Amino acid sequence: MPGSRSGGGDQGRFRAVITIPNWVRKARRLAPLAAAAVLLLAPACSGPQPSEAPKAEPSAAVATVEVARGPVEETIEAFGTVEFDPAKVRTVTLLKAGQVVDVPVVAGEVVRRGQPLLTLGPVPQDSLDMQRARIDVEFAAREVERTRRLLGEKLATNQDLLNAEKQLDTDRAVLASLGDGRGPAPAVVAAPQAGIVAQVLVTRGQVLAAGHEAVQLAAENAVAVRVGFEVGDVPRLAVGLPVLLDPVYAEAGAAPVRAALSRLHRLVDPSTQLVEGLIQLATPPPWMAAGMKLRVRVVVRSASAAVVIPRDALLDRDGKPGVFLVAQGHASWRPVVLGIEGGGVVEVAQGLAPGEMVATTGRTSLADGMSVRSAPTPEPARP
Repeated sequence: MPGSRSGGGDQGRFRAVITIPNWVRKARRLAPLAAAAVLLLAPACSGPQPSEAPKAEPSAAVATVEVARGPVEETIEAFGTVEFDPAKVRTVTLLKAGQVVDVPVVAGEVVRRGQPLLTLGPVPQDSLDMQRARIDVEFAAREVERTRRLLGEKLATNQDLLNAEKQLDTDRAVLASLGDGRGPAPAVVAAPQAGIVAQVLVTRGQVLAAGHEAVQLAAENAVAVRVGFEVGDVPRLAVGLPVLLDPVYAEAGAAPVRAALSRLHRLVDPSTQLVEGLIQLATPPPWMAAGMKLRVRVVVRSASAAVVIPRDALLDRDGKPGVFLVAQGHASWRPVVLGIEGGGVVEVAQGLAPGEMVATTGRTSLADGMSVRSAPTPEPARP
């Protein structure tokens, strides 16, 4: 590259001169315009840009049920045993002494009036009762003779002799009632009425005195239910309250038998620590038999047309009950005032109206104002 020498003080120094071509100068002037054009054309060349999707609102799957009007009953539950009504049981006693020859009936058997209950024969001569009766007569006779001697010696009174003679007559009558072992043919003791044999109190071969209880007969359909109640439930119980009776192993959906509490004892059984009650039935169902175990529900409060919801729709917040009301796809918390509860449903005294929808399954995951959707119905189990 050519250079020139400077004069004066610049002697000995050289200055470099660079010549820039014209086309480079033009390119520098156009560079900012080109960059701006690129920025303007870039969106058009890249096409439309997708907008950001809005965030999905959280929702919960719930099952709902409609608030309705219906019956509700508050009950006290206990267990009882069917037995023959003690007020309608008749005891058959023996009119004379004898030995039981035959007992053709058993407990629970239905008998007609006049049907044989047992056969009674004479008392055997070598039986213990016969020997005891003979000894009693001999002793009473000796006592009478002794009292007469004492009376002659002024050591006894006429009343003492009268008492001794009276005892002798009694013992002779007992011996005579036992017979001599060669008495009349065996006698049949028949049922004085139609009914059910509640209990047989004698056994074959047993020697019995006159007046001995032999058989207990219950009138037909004369059954009662004896119930044991917890002591803490007694203050809420009263004679006359409605009662629902079910067999312990009743089929689901079977209608209970309705009756009333007939008696309530004010005494705690020391062995069970329960208070006994009795439920008498005028017309028991055909399936009810003595000895059965029953589930007993005493209705202490009831309403026939209450506003009711299922028990599993309730939640508790700060010790106060409430429900999640579902409307227009959203849940809202609603405090309620409860009334009678029983049978899986609860009366809502305040806070809900028939026709409103409340959440059941899934309610525990809800928050006030949350979006909700219907929970899928589970498929039935396959065999």
